[in-house]
Amino acid sequence: MLRNRKNLLTTKILESIPKNIKSIEYLIKILGISKESAYRRLRGKIPFTFEEMSKLSLDLNFSMDELIARNDESRVLISMQTAVDKNPSDVFLKKFEQYSHFLLHLENYSNVESIMVMNHVPIIASIYFKDLFKFFYFKWLHQNQETSLKLNYSDVVIPAEIEELRKRVKFNTVNFAGKITLIIDSNFFISLMDEIRYYHKRRLISDEEFENLKNDISGSVDFLENCAQTGIFGRGAEMDIYLSSMNIDANSIYVKHNGKETSFFYAFSINPINVGNDVICGKHKKWILSVKKYSMLITRSNEILQTEYFDNQREFINSRFSNPLKILESSAQNSLRNGYPYR
Repeated sequence: MLRNRKNLLTTKILESIPKNIKSIEYLIKILGISKESAYRRLRGKIPFTFEEMSKLSLDLNFSMDELIARNDESRVLISMQTAVDKNPSDVFLKKFEQYSHFLLHLENYSNVESIMVMNHVPIIASIYFKDLFKFFYFKWLHQNQETSLKLNYSDVVIPAEIEELRKRVKFNTVNFAGKITLIIDSNFFISLMDEIRYYHKRRLISDEEFENLKNDISGSVDFLENCAQTGIFGRGAEMDIYLSSMNIDANSIYVKHNGKETSFFYAFSINPINVGNDVICGKHKKWILSVKKYSMLITRSNEILQTEYFDNQREFINSRFSNPLKILESSAQNSLRNGYPYR
């Protein structure tokens, strides 16, 4: 059993170190040990100390509990990164760092398989649109800050660290290599549009900001339509987009890279619950493929349905982003002119 755990740890370390970094050089730098000591640890001649394992698990973003759970098929490890900071901005940065760490790690592999089932726009899709990304940050502050009920969108400034991370993730995700399958339902854009309308109705988002966000959502529709027409995401990843005939309950993603499977379940906006258990991931993939059976491929095919779907999204945007405040003001003025109070 001890030998198995050593092998699991060594395997986990080797598969987690980015391919462009030599494992021996990495261990020397992170652990501050000699070249010979690094070789002896990888060969299993001497064990990693608890402190060394802790450093590696934190830097490579894996859990020691996961390795223990692999030796007991009756246990399944469910992992969710937590942050103890009370400042919502710092928590957002840490969670976004944790989220992006995995995404950036994927670009080191060419055989990545990613299957996404989604009923609403995820934060990662907003990184290509600055105003839309700011809205996600703005919403996060409202949801996690007790005194933020009157916080205006215009008063929010994205910290430099978060903005730099957004740009880096935006730049690197277009280098993703592999196969992406995206299954979405008819509500994919609607919930985000309604959230923006909600804050605009509360006068926390100005008319000009409202229009800018509308343009960003329109841009995201154009972006997705281009992927459907070309079958390409970024600089060369294959992408298939399906429209589900059924409503999808929640966002989830199945990823396989370098022989390792991981499933992500999005109970929170940027803080997914992830599972690395092969059995659970296999069941998750099986469920996703069952959803796919009731979905229609629109990538480089079914042009009528493809055009209809994206045209409908643009109609939704125009109808939901018709300025509700101006409509109310106009109705009130007309009511007064007609001699009765507006209700």
